[in-house]
Amino acid sequence: QRNHAADAPNSKASSAHRAAAAIRDEISQLALASSLEGLSVHDENNDHRDDTEEERAEMIQTQIANTLLRCMDSAMLTIFNSASKTSWADSISSIFHLVASLACSCKNDEEGVICKAVIDRAIQYSLVEKDVIRAESCELLGMCIGHLAEGSKAAVSILKGKKSGGKVKKAVVSSPPSDSKKVKESLVEWKLECILSAGYAIHPRLTDKSVKVRTAAISAASCMFAPTRCEHYNASEDFVELTNTMASTVLWLLSNDSSASNRALAASGCAVTADSIPYIIQQIRDQDVKVREAALDALREKSNVESLTEDQKVEILKSGLTKRCPSTHAKTVELLCCSWMKHSKFDPISFLRTLNPVLNESVAESAARVIINVASTLDCESSCDMGVELVRKQFGAPEIRSFQECVLKKMTIVPEVEEDRKAEAGDEDEDLLDGGEKIGSVDPVKALFLRVKCALATESTTMSSVVKADTISDIISDIPTLCNLLNKHLDKLIEFNNGSTDNDDLDDDEAGAFEDDQNFICLQLIHMAESSELEEGSRRHFISIMRSMLSRLATPDDLVETCVKAMAAAHDTEAQFLQTISEILVDVEDDETFNHSSNNGLLIVRQMRAISILSIVLENISGHMMTNPILEGFRRHLEPAITSKNPIVRQHGVGCWSKFALLCDQDTVLERDMPLLLQIASQEEEIVDVRAQAALALCDLVLIHDKIHASDDDSATSHFDSFKK
Repeated sequence: QRNHAADAPNSKASSAHRAAAAIRDEISQLALASSLEGLSVHDENNDHRDDTEEERAEMIQTQIANTLLRCMDSAMLTIFNSASKTSWADSISSIFHLVASLACSCKNDEEGVICKAVIDRAIQYSLVEKDVIRAESCELLGMCIGHLAEGSKAAVSILKGKKSGGKVKKAVVSSPPSDSKKVKESLVEWKLECILSAGYAIHPRLTDKSVKVRTAAISAASCMFAPTRCEHYNASEDFVELTNTMASTVLWLLSNDSSASNRALAASGCAVTADSIPYIIQQIRDQDVKVREAALDALREKSNVESLTEDQKVEILKSGLTKRCPSTHAKTVELLCCSWMKHSKFDPISFLRTLNPVLNESVAESAARVIINVASTLDCESSCDMGVELVRKQFGAPEIRSFQECVLKKMTIVPEVEEDRKAEAGDEDEDLLDGGEKIGSVDPVKALFLRVKCALATESTTMSSVVKADTISDIISDIPTLCNLLNKHLDKLIEFNNGSTDNDDLDDDEAGAFEDDQNFICLQLIHMAESSELEEGSRRHFISIMRSMLSRLATPDDLVETCVKAMAAAHDTEAQFLQTISEILVDVEDDETFNHSSNNGLLIVRQMRAISILSIVLENISGHMMTNPILEGFRRHLEPAITSKNPIVRQHGVGCWSKFALLCDQDTVLERDMPLLLQIASQEEEIVDVRAQAALALCDLVLIHDKIHASDDDSATSHFDSFKK
């Protein structure tokens, strides 16, 4: 039903075109017969034929114009006297389509007499008091603008065609060049005059007090924004100024009109340019679903991925790929797959690269999930996903095959290197490829895509275990190879952080990008191994690699949290995980590979690494593990931290100690943790950051344990009183 309703205006316009063409042919035949009759009379009287033909043509134009004006007046009178629009909507719309088509494309009307008369009368009606009359007059003006734009485009193209020869040249060869140029200039001049008159009348109606008038004005103004229809008028300064003014008004309505239908219409009708794109993107977060869908449709139909900046694409996907509104999510999927992916020739790696996944990982991951899910279900007979259904309607069979082949083709995380290229590199440089790229280096975008693909296979509830295993094995040949690749990129990152001379030629931006890339690749490789189904041997190997990374002080802090969580997932029980963490903390204290200028600096690095590991462990461990003696033994690693001379170490040490307290029972908190935190918070000589951290911990404990109160002993009471002051 919605499709039929959308096609109704087009069917009316087509019927009006056919009816107008029949009327024009009949008028031409009558004019020809009248001319022949007048010719015989003039021959007998020996009069000047040219003057009589001009007068006769002018008389015909006047009669046609008067007839059309009477039709308009009758239609407006019917509207004025009717109480309900349903009684006249279809018939009046058909009449106006016919009037606009006939007035704007009448043959032999070189001065536009008929069109000017119709537009002038419509302008008069746009100023009356009754809302529905103003609205219908705006609709008629919009129809006239559309016909004038299309007619001028055809006329200009035909006149330009005479320069290229062929059939078009033969069609106009009978007219002298000077006459053709004169006709062309006359056509463009009066049609431009009519469009400007209509535009000046429509512009104030964009801010009319009536919603229905604004609706009609927005619809009429959109005819002037179509780049393929009115582009030949851009040479006129008046036309450019008018369209810019109207475009600014429509963009204001896009954000501020009280009617959601008008905001949706403005999003559909406005020109998509570099200036208007931010306004359209803003409406993807509109409170009304129709506006959000219209904004996404406008971006899909009128723009491509090259016209959008990286931040704009990220904002569109972040706002559109939301589960709160299925229809908005579906429209965003349609935009992503049918426009952006199609522009990238369905290459997911090429498209994801435009999102800069290193800086926009969450958005790029969401886009990758959508692309893989659509490709996996696109050839199914039906799908519960609205986005997949919209993409299926837009794509034909060849496009579906191409989309699936590009997205679902087999890819491995380990780069394949030809043996003969290894041989050419020699023994010393066998790690190098053309351009200096090392064998085994991973593209960050490809790493993200394959990690998401591996995670989706693991999470799937429809894949069989065999299909899951095959999909993961295509991406990850084996865990030891993946871990070797991880170690290679970790070594490159550590060498860079240590000031390797290989990167001296990089400027600050390039150096920052290189560091971010290596960090990102390491994180993706860890997540990929974590999401794969680890067997016993692979699991032990992966745990050993994670242990060595955490024990190594040179490992960047950005990788610590991911390593701890991945190692926790790889263990069978929490007790085994705590045992491994205990061994890692001992290894951290014994690590001598980290180069530092002073022993005190090395001690600070060790303490901060232990605090980082313990903080993550305490955030993810269950409460019943507090009885485990291994966990209780972790406190000895924090006691030196909260008494350290370095204020940053003390601040983080107090924060980690508070996480211990949150897991303890009330008696333990009252006996041990509360007095210590109160003492730290009440020390006036302590810096504010450390005291604030202790105060926050006390607040958390009070919220959890409602019976916490100050101890009866004098020392605790004095600390508490001092803290309150």
